Amino acid sequence: MTEKIFRVRLFVFLVTVMIMLCGCGAGTTNTANSKNSIIADAKTSEEMPSSTVAEEASEAEEAELADKYERTIPEPADSFAGGDGSEESPYQISNAEELYRFSYIMDASNFSLQDEEYGEVFRDKYYVITDDIVVNDVSDYEVWTESAPQNGWKPINTFEGHLDGGGHVITGLYSYSPTEANRVVNGGLIENLWTGASVENLTLEKCFIIVSSDGAYTGGIAGSTYNATVKNCHVTGTVLGGVSTGGIVGDTSDSQVYDCTFDGFVEGNLSGGGIAGNAYGSIIENCEVSGEINGKPAGGIAGGLSSRNSILEVSAEFEEIVKKGIGIKNCINNATVYSKEAEAGGIVGAAAEGLDGENRTEVLISECVNYGNVTSEGGSLTGNAGGICAYLTSSPQLIGENRIVGTWRILNCNNEGAVYTTEGGLGGILGYANTKGGLLEISGCSNNGEVSTDGWSALGGVVGGVACFEGVELRLESLENTANLKASADRTTGGIAGSLTVVESEENEAAFYIKNCRNTGDIEAEDYAIYGGIVGDFLPGIDADDFGGTFEMENCSCKDGVQTVGAYGSLLERYVKMIESIEE
Repeated sequence: MTEKIFRVRLFVFLVTVMIMLCGCGAGTTNTANSKNSIIADAKTSEEMPSSTVAEEASEAEEAELADKYERTIPEPADSFAGGDGSEESPYQISNAEELYRFSYIMDASNFSLQDEEYGEVFRDKYYVITDDIVVNDVSDYEVWTESAPQNGWKPINTFEGHLDGGGHVITGLYSYSPTEANRVVNGGLIENLWTGASVENLTLEKCFIIVSSDGAYTGGIAGSTYNATVKNCHVTGTVLGGVSTGGIVGDTSDSQVYDCTFDGFVEGNLSGGGIAGNAYGSIIENCEVSGEINGKPAGGIAGGLSSRNSILEVSAEFEEIVKKGIGIKNCINNATVYSKEAEAGGIVGAAAEGLDGENRTEVLISECVNYGNVTSEGGSLTGNAGGICAYLTSSPQLIGENRIVGTWRILNCNNEGAVYTTEGGLGGILGYANTKGGLLEISGCSNNGEVSTDGWSALGGVVGGVACFEGVELRLESLENTANLKASADRTTGGIAGSLTVVESEENEAAFYIKNCRNTGDIEAEDYAIYGGIVGDFLPGIDADDFGGTFEMENCSCKDGVQTVGAYGSLLERYVKMIESIEE
């Protein structure tokens, strides 16, 4: 055996061992059960400055931002145009001054101690916009990043009522939210949309929204929502935020977002999404995004997606809705999606399970289409990229003696955009999954977009790779890839799935079912590449004798002359074969 062949095989073997030991495949992400687990900051303690220096730097940065972006808030009207705040006679907002009154009466800092409950009187009332409203002249909108307009906007504080935009347009909303004493200020038309509240039938045209705090939630309509509804709302403009940034909502929990569109630029210091920065236990349906989305992670519709958080109480109506499944349905992304340091997905950047408890619900990504180009430069640990979802992690919960597992489904989705990563899990539909129990089903999906990388990767026309722990059931059914793929020695490549790995294989009854899948794309293979027309590599653990699970493939097809599974065997079997070939 030549030295070159030995080096290549040794490289592949060592990489595979690292995957097994890490239990993470191409995508290692902190998946602790916290709201920020899928978007955790990567800075180490060594990189952080001392507290004194940090405070001074923060104050200096805050002052610089304020000088550049902060603008005077105009005086509010003394009253609304009409109405008494009831459902039958909502408060009427007909101009900018009355819109500013809406913000003013929700801000407790505007009232003396004797009147501290004044704002509460208006918090859960009904409001309607009766005419188009211009907040700022937008003829010079293109230079607002450097030269702010005349009028600023302070987001409406926690709102628990109902706002009907009446199909009208608010033009030129400009909002800079500085950090206030003892609290982070979220950004948007509304800061927090809470507890049964709703906003509907409203358009923000050429808005510019920015926050100063990395910890802030930022969205065009609302910074955060909990148990709320946003329906038929449309935003064009720029949204720049902190931990969770979205074109419509920043951070949404147990909420519904329907029939909304965003066209513009979103950038989050952490999660960024065209509709939502992060969505927890929520439903996003019939939404469409255009423009450019950046984040860490980044998703065309949502930067992060998680199942429900059972520690929060929701309405009985919402409980009935979520029985049908939560997640993202019937959405379209046309935007370019980019992440410099984390995952990037055409629909979802990173998906993880929340604190569902015993009532764990299905999480769906269904009937979605991505047309935008997707790029991740996150590196080998977080550089996963997918035309629909970049990275998915699923973990069981122990409730007493019961082991509660979840169900994730990606159904009837299509990718038409180019998907690229510098290094990591890469797939036309799903980049990489790290599953620890439950069901992962990908069915009825197709990829027609280019899928490419220059670095190490688990590369698949549909699924880059899946690492399975503890009795996972994986179903890949009725999938199709038409894109041409390039296989090389530093990646495992499959027409449908690049790499399927069993981790901790002893007594692991993981089940793999691959049915009715078709790859019509060509696979260009370099020397020593591991590749297959359907599956590039199936690795059933350290020792195949320990694998008590199932691997079934039926009714699958690929180009003539290409074997359906490129490599099949345990680490031990491969090690023995490698030693034997070296001795020859």
